[in-house]
Amino acid sequence: MTTNILYIRPEDLSPEILFTHIYPNLDQDFYWSDCWTVEFYRSLARAGFITIADRGSSVLIAEMHSHYSVLDWNDLHLTQHVRKMVRNRRLADNDICLTVEKGTRAVVKGIQKAYGAQCWLIKPYEDLLKSLETYANDGFSLVSIQLWCGRQNALLGGELGYTIGATYTSLSGFLDRDNPVSNTMGTVQLVALGRLLAQSGYAFWNLGQPQMQYKTALGAKVTPRIPFLQRFLPACGKSPSVALVQNAGVRFSCQELLEKMVAAKNSDCRDSRRNVSPVKLKKE
Repeated sequence: MTTNILYIRPEDLSPEILFTHIYPNLDQDFYWSDCWTVEFYRSLARAGFITIADRGSSVLIAEMHSHYSVLDWNDLHLTQHVRKMVRNRRLADNDICLTVEKGTRAVVKGIQKAYGAQCWLIKPYEDLLKSLETYANDGFSLVSIQLWCGRQNALLGGELGYTIGATYTSLSGFLDRDNPVSNTMGTVQLVALGRLLAQSGYAFWNLGQPQMQYKTALGAKVTPRIPFLQRFLPACGKSPSVALVQNAGVRFSCQELLEKMVAAKNSDCRDSRRNVSPVKLKKE
């Protein structure tokens, strides 16, 4: 990866430039722009960039990673600790729910509080998100995923992301560390969201840069840029069975989401054991 950050314009997202100059250049990961329009942001996202902001210069930073962290649903991992919470019905007792919202303010504030001065969600990016909340074109939808404790009526955590066709991409997230109920709920939020995406018919989960250990623990695989784009770009033109935004405001019980996952994995294990042929021992 080069440390040189190149300027990128809307006209640079033409197929000719993308496929001949940007995609093959595996030494170039980062680009910058002072164009803050929703159309440009959406075009960057559809091309495979993940776009954040630079606090110091107040410009957009578009990331075309050399490798991406990709989660396929068969690889979604359920830890023993989360399994125990499902068995003990701790999630049900606290009424832990996942919701999908079009409004992003609550999650943005949670992320800013969690990361403080290091947070890249600066004012121009917040304004862009507000415009994107009502932007619906070419299959792009901004979504706010929220994790709630119904017993307390408290927001425990959440994340920002967007869907394009049958793909879902994460931007950033947070967990309220001041709430004791939040302990270990970060993993619950991730696995429950993965389960929701899977049952909604999304192709896979784009988790962006692969350096963070929690992504590997979740079951994501490191995928080089070109194989990633060979999956991502066609999936952008497809549709899930149920788009996330169609369920805006619906409360999904994490207990129910994860119970189905535990049952499915237990069934797979039983089927696997039944398919093992008995070993015949030979007498010497």
